Parts: sequence; C-alpha cells; structure tokens
Amino acid sequence: MKSLRVLEENNTCIILGFNGKGSDVALVAYNELARISARTRCRRFTFFIVTNKPSPYYIEDLRYVLQNNIAYTIVMRYVGLDMEKLSRLIDEIRSSGKPLIGVVESDMEEISRLLEEKGVQVIRV
Repeated sequence: MKSLRVLEENNTCIILGFNGKGSDVALVAYNELARISARTRCRRFTFFIVTNKPSPYYIEDLRYVLQNNIAYTIVMRYVGLDMEKLSRLIDEIRSSGKPLIGVVESDMEEISRLLEEKGVQVIRV
C-alpha cells in the first residue's frame, strides 16, 4: 500500500478502537475530524482500526461515515488487536510529529490505558 503514502503526508492520525459499537465510534471520530479541520485546516486523516472484527468486516461499522464523507481524505489501516503492533505504531506516529488522538469504546480499557500511557488524547464512547 505504498501508493497511499502520499495521502498520508501532513495528516492527522486517529486510532479507532471498537468491538461492538463501531458506528458510534466512527460518528464521534467524524465529529472530531470536523473540529480538527476547522481549527487546523487539515483535511487528511488516517484511521488506524483496532478491533476484534476481521478485515474487511469492520468496514460495515464505518460505512455511514465513509459514504457520507465528501470533505476529507480518509485512509484506513487495519491493526486488529495486536497490542505490540499498536504500541510500535503509536511510537512511530509520535516520533513523526503527526497529531494523534484515540477514539475508543469505553469497554476497551487495555487500549485506552496504552494510549494514555503513551500520551495520546483519548475520547471514550
């Protein structure tokens, strides 16, 4: 997926963590996109999907946001529930200097804790 890298330049990274209510998480994330975009004029976003749903089935939870989006460039990257991979990803994003936030279901405590330990702003849904 190297062809998508150009779309990920000067972007904001958002970690979406969900198991059951992915559509709720996606709507909160979309509201956050609008807020960030208004404040910083950033219109490029990368969603890192942390879920127990296999790829591509998690996309069903994000369908509404993706279909109704005409204003932003959104790239999605699947992480799964691999905590080591997520930890490395957070370190990589933080070292690049890109803005990073997490939008996580309230019952995903382990992911919320990891994000907070790494200094990432977490929004619980």
